[in-house]
Amino acid sequence: MRPMKLFVMDGGKIILPPHHYLGAKKGKGYSIPIPIFLIEHPEGLVLFDTGPCIENWPDVMKPDGVSAPEQRIDRQLKALGYSADNVNIVIISHLHLDHAGGVTFFPNATFIIRESEFEAAFHNPSGGYVPADYEQAHDFTFIKLPNETDYDVFGDGRLMCIDTKGHTAGHQSLLVDLPDMGKILIAVDAAQLEEDMSSDQYPEGQNWSDEWYVRSLAKLRDYKAQQVPIWYGHDPDQFKTLRLTPAFYS
Repeated sequence: MRPMKLFVMDGGKIILPPHHYLGAKKGKGYSIPIPIFLIEHPEGLVLFDTGPCIENWPDVMKPDGVSAPEQRIDRQLKALGYSADNVNIVIISHLHLDHAGGVTFFPNATFIIRESEFEAAFHNPSGGYVPADYEQAHDFTFIKLPNETDYDVFGDGRLMCIDTKGHTAGHQSLLVDLPDMGKILIAVDAAQLEEDMSSDQYPEGQNWSDEWYVRSLAKLRDYKAQQVPIWYGHDPDQFKTLRLTPAFYS
């Protein structure tokens, strides 16, 4: 049985336009990283989000995205000795354009997504959704989870999908329990910056539900109070401290 490992990949970055709500917290010229996560689990290879495909972005947004060819998710997998066909499960935090650009590389995988996220993205996309990222995946295999429930991916407590809706209707975070390091909560956009954890102020106009965004922040704080490390969705200061592939956490 292979040991469990967690890889952090650098999928590129978004250069924030002036006056962006995240930039206001960090300062002028701020850019955010786009992390992608790969988990080697004894029961299979699991991908958490798929990074961007800037070619699919609206023309007005393309200058704000930076992702080199070697940062494309299928090529990063190849650099680790895998192919897209080796991925058994793709867990989707949400289908915004910086998280869903590589969805169509995995037609043979099973996707785990919240039912409300699937409905929002496939049937009524707006805001950060770019249907070109995922519309060809409509007939892929999806496990559609109900909201307000957590989901144990392999039934062993090692990978838990945590309901953190608010940023989108079906946003979810991932709790990873590693053999040596223990638990890590990958928050994604439930808390994009570490600063988000110390305030209930929310980015106006950026959430599906401000009320649920604040509730999900409270849930993250509960984990933090239990000494569970939290990895934030787009925090450049924290991202600099993470081990990136080919290094890993175990």
